[in-house]
Amino acid sequence: MTSLALDLRYAVRMLLKHRLLTASAVCTMSLAIAANTSIFSLVYGVLLKPLPLPDAYRIVRIEEQHAARRLNLTGATFSDLHERTQTLEAVAAFRIYSQALSETGAPEQVTAAEVSADYFAVLGVAPAAGRWFSSSDFAAGSARTAIVSDGIWQRRFGADPAVLGRRVSIGGVPAEIIGVAPARMFAPGTPDISRF
Repeated sequence: MTSLALDLRYAVRMLLKHRLLTASAVCTMSLAIAANTSIFSLVYGVLLKPLPLPDAYRIVRIEEQHAARRLNLTGATFSDLHERTQTLEAVAAFRIYSQALSETGAPEQVTAAEVSADYFAVLGVAPAAGRWFSSSDFAAGSARTAIVSDGIWQRRFGADPAVLGRRVSIGGVPAEIIGVAPARMFAPGTPDISRF
């Protein structure tokens, strides 16, 4: 008999002889493996999992730091970065807030995103219906436009394809719906409606 076989035979004999010790060791190892798996799943889901976007590794978030506090970019800093960048393909900004969405019925409190022209281009996804914002939407004197999420489109508008061109009021400001975001699209803050 080889040395390995003798060692294994001896180990099995000792484990059977000390059953309480064996059971506690197996339980301890099981708990340790379960805890390790849970912690890794949490860390992966929060920190390591890539964003559900095409080329997510190319998307970065830029913040300012003032007196050791991290803050969102100011409008002036964003404009400078947008106009002068030579290393970034595109730069977009967003601001999340709560607003009342109304049409003809009762107003509904929704999560709204005020976005810049390149916002959806940076995310790299196509609209489910209609179109994204264009530079003409941001021209001085142009009518306000909005893009609704798939959830609002289904819940509030009954998935009606005729929602495009419909006028709504977002926080008392009229806007025309020009697009519908795809289902399960990732966007920072998961807004119900986006406007400029």
